[in-house]
Amino acid sequence: MTAASRLPMSPPPAPPAAPRELTSAARRRSLVEPNVRFWWLAGTALLVVALYLLVANMLIWEQDLNLVRSGVAVTAVVDAVGEGGVGNMPPDSPVRLVFDFNGSSNTVRGFLEGRVDPISPRQQVSIRIDPNDPQHWTYLTTAPPIVRGLLASLLVFPFAAAALLAAWFLRRRVLRIWKTGDAELFMVESTSQSALAPSSRVVRCKDVDGRSALLVRVFVPRNLADLRPGDVLWLIHRPGKPAAALAAMAYA
Repeated sequence: MTAASRLPMSPPPAPPAAPRELTSAARRRSLVEPNVRFWWLAGTALLVVALYLLVANMLIWEQDLNLVRSGVAVTAVVDAVGEGGVGNMPPDSPVRLVFDFNGSSNTVRGFLEGRVDPISPRQQVSIRIDPNDPQHWTYLTTAPPIVRGLLASLLVFPFAAAALLAAWFLRRRVLRIWKTGDAELFMVESTSQSALAPSSRVVRCKDVDGRSALLVRVFVPRNLADLRPGDVLWLIHRPGKPAAALAAMAYA
């Protein structure tokens, strides 16, 4: 018999009556429901980004701290300010500095962090440099604020926490539907693939009694059933709210 002429699948056994047991299979499945998985993956990715920013910026902060504490003091000349401006310029303008160290001329670019006075070309400023890498320098004379190393990660952490919290709440809702929801037979109208859940099939179905024209969409793992139009399956949903249904076969 060809796939095209395959007879509709016979009705599967009914799921257990509510309240249903939260088995390990049900708990695992709840983690990969597309809406749950999206948020915990997003939260995990944001958490990794936040941790990366924390480590990277704290390393930079520690390097600047070491420069302030043990860097070699040199006198540099302001070679250019901003886009080549002349006269007094705001102290937060980018600068190009020139200084001699160990018999060689060095040119560096950056900002005179912590400066409050205007800056102008040809002005002399005192900076501290790394004797092993003169390109690494600072204008600071006191320890840089540690918040500079924390700020970027602190901005990302709340978004990571919010995404993981959303995943937790959505998973709790999924498990609650499985445990206490109504079981009802639905008939498959169509199936398709979704990039949101590549290991599952998107199954659109309607209630077998024809009481509603509403098409309910559920995700069914590809390895559980080869569902075709006309097949029937049990869905679990909140009373009167089949739109947020679960495929019972994925949780049994």
